[in-house]
Amino acid sequence: MSRAVLELNDHQLGLYNQDGLMFSSPGYVLVNGKHVQFGQQAAEQSRLNPLGTNNEFWHRLGMTPLTRPVAHFRHYADVAHGHLLHLAQESGFEGEIVIAVPASFSREQLAVLTGVLKHSPFKPVAMMDAALVSASHQLAADSELLYVDVQLHQLSLTRLHTDGSVVRRDAVSVVAGAGWTAISNSLVQTATEAFVAQARFNPQHSAAWEQQLYNQIPLWLQHFYDADQELIARVQTDNNTIQARISLSDVLDALEPVFQKVAQHATRIITDPSMPVLLSGRAALIPGLQQCLSAMNHQVSPQQLAALCLRAAANTGPASAGHADTVPFLNVLALDTLRHSHEKSPLSVNLVSVSQTPAVSQRSVTHVLSEGIAWPLPVDVCLQQDCAVVIRTMGPADNSRSAGTQVCVISRQDDVAQLLPRSEGLTVNGDAVTTTRALRPGDQIRFGAINADMQCIHVHDGGLNHG
Repeated sequence: MSRAVLELNDHQLGLYNQDGLMFSSPGYVLVNGKHVQFGQQAAEQSRLNPLGTNNEFWHRLGMTPLTRPVAHFRHYADVAHGHLLHLAQESGFEGEIVIAVPASFSREQLAVLTGVLKHSPFKPVAMMDAALVSASHQLAADSELLYVDVQLHQLSLTRLHTDGSVVRRDAVSVVAGAGWTAISNSLVQTATEAFVAQARFNPQHSAAWEQQLYNQIPLWLQHFYDADQELIARVQTDNNTIQARISLSDVLDALEPVFQKVAQHATRIITDPSMPVLLSGRAALIPGLQQCLSAMNHQVSPQQLAALCLRAAANTGPASAGHADTVPFLNVLALDTLRHSHEKSPLSVNLVSVSQTPAVSQRSVTHVLSEGIAWPLPVDVCLQQDCAVVIRTMGPADNSRSAGTQVCVISRQDDVAQLLPRSEGLTVNGDAVTTTRALRPGDQIRFGAINADMQCIHVHDGGLNHG
């Protein structure tokens, strides 16, 4: 079996192989009596059972005994081990993995992680700094940049620079209280104020109502990322559906304290005002962050990071030869390590969009099949009032959509197909989808209880080069 890549970001741990995402799971655990749940199910019930939920075990990974019990776990290393077992079971994968770890991980945490992995179904062959791998192939000789990523409880700023023929991590600044948890709390508070002002309804009076808001946040962020200036938030009560409009300007006002903290840290770590700033895909979804840092909108998706990690591990060779119990940690990379073998010249000083580096795959999705008709990507999918599904092929730069409630958009760029959800109830292969997800041939897309589904397919045409 081929190697896999584990991106160890507690916002969404992702396990990838050469074909893309195998399974992802946020760093949440929910304990209800003797029943323990990890990942998305735990996250989607965190407001319903706050005392039984924990999302700090990766952030505070260590061997210190827990002051408040979490099921049968003795310390956060035990909880992290349980999460890894969950990943292995749900993905069906065991074997060699390359691990991308946050730049904020300490030496002690890396040591604990190594010990935890030895008792898991995974066999680590290398660890590497996620920021270093994500941004190294954007650097030319004698240059530097700032890489920005976000986790559940913090945002990290990593300064990278080239030293001769290698790329090094120069400095890391961690902005506590600027992670997804803080962002989500601000968004929900903004939504609550909108509901109170517009509908005289406070969704925080019920844990179930509040949980609905938190579960909608990925969709809200996608709307704002798509340049929508406002959106409709909804809460379903026992009797009816309550709606409120949330404006981007109100969200930006609510996030201003977070941006002030980020700007202060950036001022201390940026050595040159002209230094390029590179956002991870997660960081780019935070409304206003790009403007706060004067960042260039060049994103590194998790799939692209996984492909780069596999390439880096293959090009660096067996760094731990003769030390079977040692997991090499790559914190310095040769400038050419992540370049394809056919590339001969150094990378340009100017940043090249990471989206131009396609994820590694054998065959890409070219069409979606619905009721015997194959629709070429990209497509816009809408649901009419009579529950009829309308699929429309979109042309270049086509921002219009069909009449009805928009369900999703399925895009295709650089041979990578992605599902962009626009409403709730979407599933891929039975798994709920609330954020952008890469698609592979054979994936089954379904929405809610509507008896209509789509299958992702690869159509081979001798006159077309689709993979």
